[in-house]
Amino acid sequence: MSYCTTTDVVNATGTVYATATIQALIDMADAEIDARLQAMRVTGSGSALKAASLNLSISKLYTRMRMDGSKTASTSIDGTIQLGENIDQAIATYERKAWKLLDDYIAAAAPRKKYYVARSDR
Repeated sequence: MSYCTTTDVVNATGTVYATATIQALIDMADAEIDARLQAMRVTGSGSALKAASLNLSISKLYTRMRMDGSKTASTSIDGTIQLGENIDQAIATYERKAWKLLDDYIAAAAPRKKYYVARSDR
């Protein structure tokens, strides 16, 4: 089960990509999230993981758009008008937000370490 849905991604971005493509991007994002959670021995669900998944999925969607040429860094209209966006900055921003949400979730949910206390009376 995905942390976020294809509908969440469509509502957040307005993308017209096929549902299967969006789901594949969500699956990639969720696999990265699951890998980080497993490494930290944390499980769970909830709005923080959904938000992290949505942000990471959007960054993957924008990466896909950049790679297939549907979202370019700049567009020239008749050589007289230049329209530009910093797509790389948008991708990095969404990734940063996703990992911050996940790190905060892990910090709150991680099992507390137990420390051995040696006796001093021996």
